[in-house]
Amino acid sequence: MEFNELFPESKLTKYIRKIFDGTFSGFKPSVELFIATCNFLDAGLWDGFGEILFDMDPDTADAKLLSDLRDNVHVFSAFKSHHSAELIGELIWDENGVKRSFKDFRVDAMEMFGITHDTHLKTEFRTSVSNGRAAAQWRDVVADADLFPFMKYNTVGDERVRPDHEDYDGITRPVTDKFWKKHFPPNGFNCRCDVTKLTGLESGFKVTDKKVANAAVLPPELFQMNAGIDRVIFDPRHPYFTVADRYKVAAKENFNLPLNFGKHGKK
Repeated sequence: MEFNELFPESKLTKYIRKIFDGTFSGFKPSVELFIATCNFLDAGLWDGFGEILFDMDPDTADAKLLSDLRDNVHVFSAFKSHHSAELIGELIWDENGVKRSFKDFRVDAMEMFGITHDTHLKTEFRTSVSNGRAAAQWRDVVADADLFPFMKYNTVGDERVRPDHEDYDGITRPVTDKFWKKHFPPNGFNCRCDVTKLTGLESGFKVTDKKVANAAVLPPELFQMNAGIDRVIFDPRHPYFTVADRYKVAAKENFNLPLNFGKHGKK
């Protein structure tokens, strides 16, 4: 799925025009853009988790986990929609505070939208997939902990592996160890690392010393999490969740955007 299938150029042109005329702003983001963003990131979450929320029995533990993850995606999408309107709205005025022509504004507005809803959104989609997959994987790890009480960190082992991840490679600790609260992959954008469940009876099995595991460098701040434990796709420390003081009251209400639109968030 491409985002322009959900929010085609005809909608984008209207969106930019409505920012220019003051209909949309940081206080009042576009509901249509918000829903398109939710649906796009939801598709990544369903793909990563391996199930679609509205196809599940809502009373199951899996559905409740996926619902929490979906809710986080929708709050993230609300704040992203806010920042989009705010950043594009700032382009209306020139350095002298004079309102620009729509023609000149549109050029820069289209460029800004391309950054936020093409370049950045593609990365956010991949994060939705990878953390959705991680949440489902952690669920399985916990369910199988009686048979497989240990986990081993694995990199792909090629020249593209990041130095920090090379340091994690081979670390073996109990499933219950705090190491996995901040080092369970993914541990960065486009991280390809994985874990192996172990019984402890494998040939050559050895638990990594706790001091060695505790000394491992932390991942980037936004990845110091475990999606299955924290039940989020986007860490609360993500910059999108920070707003200017004038927006803080509106932010508490998620900018009045309909977080639970449609059936189980489906439109």
